[in-house]
Amino acid sequence: MRIHIDFSIFTSTPSAEGVISGKIELSILPRTGEIVSFLASPNEHKFPAASGFNPLLKVENVIHHVNSQEATLELQDVVLPNKTSVTEVTAFLEQGFGLFFDPATE
Repeated sequence: MRIHIDFSIFTSTPSAEGVISGKIELSILPRTGEIVSFLASPNEHKFPAASGFNPLLKVENVIHHVNSQEATLELQDVVLPNKTSVTEVTAFLEQGFGLFFDPATE
């Protein structure tokens, strides 16, 4: 089942860095409070171990779309230590999962 997701990325300064969004493949639709793991990418792209990224993200909201089979998962925000970590994590999510990073405009 392909499910649309989105979540925000911040640095610990705090600074809004942007939003990750796109579709992922899951066997079932998770419920609010359940966890989605980004530990291992489908194409085995290397996990950014030194980035401070916790790949276990809690589902904060499940949005069911009227007159559609589709749903959107709003995942918890990710807070990373610095902009280098943001670059590493967003590259991992884009290349490993086919997601998109939309940087915040200043």
